[in-house]
Amino acid sequence: MSLFHTSVWLFPAIALLLAAGAVIVDKDRLRPVQIFGLVTTGVILASLAAIRIVANIGFGSVADPIDRAAVEAIWDTLLNGYVLMSAIVGVIALVIGIAALWWRFSRSAADERDPSCSATR
Repeated sequence: MSLFHTSVWLFPAIALLLAAGAVIVDKDRLRPVQIFGLVTTGVILASLAAIRIVANIGFGSVADPIDRAAVEAIWDTLLNGYVLMSAIVGVIALVIGIAALWWRFSRSAADERDPSCSATR
């Protein structure tokens, strides 16, 4: 259980460090930020959907309604921190991905209008 609780804050921190490393290494710094933000949001949504599907399958195997309610309560308590952290990281990643996408396209549109600006970048 402590491993699960540690992973709730450790995995997002590792993901942010990897994203920072990708931004530092890549010449086009907006591309990895854009990809990371949008893909992270998709992965978080998929993992939350998978967790809910697995939970519903597991709840269906409990025949007694009182036991099922107890299992659901325990499951919700265990995943409360994970779902909250995933939602926070997902929203931040989505905002960052959309902002990088917008900035990248607005910058390339400005470069098309005035090619002399791209020489200074």
